[in-house]
Amino acid sequence: MVKIFNRGLSKKGVKEIAKRFDMEFFVGQIIGNKSKTMEKFDPNTNMGSINYGKCPIPLSWLNYELVEYKVAKRSVV
Repeated sequence: MVKIFNRGLSKKGVKEIAKRFDMEFFVGQIIGNKSKTMEKFDPNTNMGSINYGKCPIPLSWLNYELVEYKVAKRSVV
């Protein structure tokens, strides 16, 4: 399992999002989901969207942290 933590917009993300919206954004501003858990890391995943789903937020626009962990299965006897 992999958990992705959103650490805010990167410089590229600020430029890309400023093209689409008439607002000011800054590096480190957190937009979209704060974290996401996945079975396997996919670099093409989106961390939510803006404007009611019309503008997805790809990982390439964000500074993010990956945490890998193993899930232990428990059984009751």
